[in-house]
Amino acid sequence: MLWGLIEAAHGDRDTFISLLAKLSKEDIRSAYSSYVDAAESLLSMEHRALSNPEMSESESMSIANWVVMQGFEYYEKVYMDPTQTPLRSEISPKTYAAEMILFFSDTYGEWI
Repeated sequence: MLWGLIEAAHGDRDTFISLLAKLSKEDIRSAYSSYVDAAESLLSMEHRALSNPEMSESESMSIANWVVMQGFEYYEKVYMDPTQTPLRSEISPKTYAAEMILFFSDTYGEWI
């Protein structure tokens, strides 16, 4: 479900939010969980050592979240070859993970 949402949004925040609005509470939680799992898979010590070892864990997580937002094809490329990980200066700080948290909180009044 997560990758379908990301692909359907085509990088557009408003489209992504409108797609979230069509999902059930549990489907949003599931998509968010998948998003976090995918991002965390890019944070292994081995992966970080081959990509940007001097970055903090927070910076690495920001980049991992951005990589997931680009869709499965890009995520898989970075997952398979950590040297393809973008630099912090090459990414936008806004990610769909943050949008999911805000949407869920605004809609349901609770933490995702």
